[in-house]
Amino acid sequence: MLAAKFTPSQVVITPGAALAIEESGLDPAFFLQKHLCGDWGDLDETDRVRNRESLQSGGRVVSRYKTLLGKRLGVITPPDRSVTIILEFPEEC
Repeated sequence: MLAAKFTPSQVVITPGAALAIEESGLDPAFFLQKHLCGDWGDLDETDRVRNRESLQSGGRVVSRYKTLLGKRLGVITPPDRSVTIILEFPEEC
């Protein structure tokens, strides 16, 4: 796997995301590792460029993924890198 591009301080997972990941048979670390290594999942090119710029400038980094059962997840790290949050997106988003 690729090397991490940044290191968060704390990792938090919301209950909905934890359940979605557990139901799919995966581990939250799978999505966290992808996020930290620059595999940002289902982002368009504009958001990918924004993430690359954020790595240089210290901005927010965002990823979007789907579990094996199709649940949509987001992984967000704010500019200060103090926390990375794994959350489930509602179906409407």
